[in-house]
Amino acid sequence: MVAKNLLNDVLNLPPKDRLDLVHRLWDSLLDDPVNVVLSDEQKLELDRRYEQYLKDPTEGSTWEEVEAFVRARLRA
Repeated sequence: MVAKNLLNDVLNLPPKDRLDLVHRLWDSLLDDPVNVVLSDEQKLELDRRYEQYLKDPTEGSTWEEVEAFVRARLRA
């Protein structure tokens, strides 16, 4: 019941605060990488993307570009 009430409270937060919470939760998992378990499909996708990167490291976007894109979308 506590989790359901907490979820309802979180869903009522403004989008910016929900996103901040997601980041903080994710970062808390990364404190101990053992907690982050990838599925086989996720591992295959990461391998596929890494192979693409190795073929052409200039293809794709920097973190700064991705972050700017996401922030602009959130403002829209």
